[in-house]
Amino acid sequence: MTAKSDPLTTSPLAAYRGGTAYPLLGSIDHRSKAALAFRAAVLDFAEDRGGLDRLSRAEVELARRAAAMAVLAARFDERVCNGEDLGVEEVNAYLALANAQGRALGKLGMRRQSHDVTPDLADYIEGGTS
Repeated sequence: MTAKSDPLTTSPLAAYRGGTAYPLLGSIDHRSKAALAFRAAVLDFAEDRGGLDRLSRAEVELARRAAAMAVLAARFDERVCNGEDLGVEEVNAYLALANAQGRALGKLGMRRQSHDVTPDLADYIEGGTS
């Protein structure tokens, strides 16, 4: 994606942010797996709030923090899924990270939403849903 079509660099806040959603991160490889995951998370969080151009500077910063925590949490998740044992300190760090991310997302306005999972009675009686 070119800088001209990248919503992280063309939003109304881009000039205020120094032209990028990654201020002070100029030394990173923006093509890396972690950078792409970070960028995708920022855009997803922004989209959930109506789009990047609708976020205040503070909300952009919260989205960036939550995205960074998502990337870090994914590293822990990968290790666990690969069968690697985490030590007590690493588990505590993971739990602190998950709690911090939840708080950041809450401040950003993300809320848990319950979904009705009650099966349809007719389907249940017919055995269509267990």
